[in-house]
Amino acid sequence: MIVSRNKPNPISLTSDGQLTLTFLGCGSAFAKTLNQTNLLVVKGSDHLLIDMGTTSARVLHRHGVSLAQIKNYLITHSHADHVGGLEEVQLFNRYVINQKANMIITKAYEDLLWHDSLKGGSEWSEQKRLEIFRSMDNAATQKTEGIFA
Repeated sequence: MIVSRNKPNPISLTSDGQLTLTFLGCGSAFAKTLNQTNLLVVKGSDHLLIDMGTTSARVLHRHGVSLAQIKNYLITHSHADHVGGLEEVQLFNRYVINQKANMIITKAYEDLLWHDSLKGGSEWSEQKRLEIFRSMDNAATQKTEGIFA
């Protein structure tokens, strides 16, 4: 297999209305050259990043996309190659752009994500949970209270 060293093409967060899928990686949790599996879905002016693994911010940056531009996240499960980059998103949103991202997760998963993944790296600098994400319980409409409210 040959892995290209060419400069990657810029990724657009908008389309002409067509659904576009951009795989930011197609490797495993331990991938060194193919990046971890993360997918960017774009249609019209909407976008959704599926999973935010430990390599996602670097890969987005290589393609000309800042974390400040990503507004919507869907997390599939709590392995590091799918949630490992959320702490960076959480802190970046709080301290750099002071803006909340949209998380499409349930309240139950929000609690699990906080207690089992994000709390250790984020709670130290806060008197209360970081309120950085807005979650959407039951797939899209109802806002929840708590860390992601």
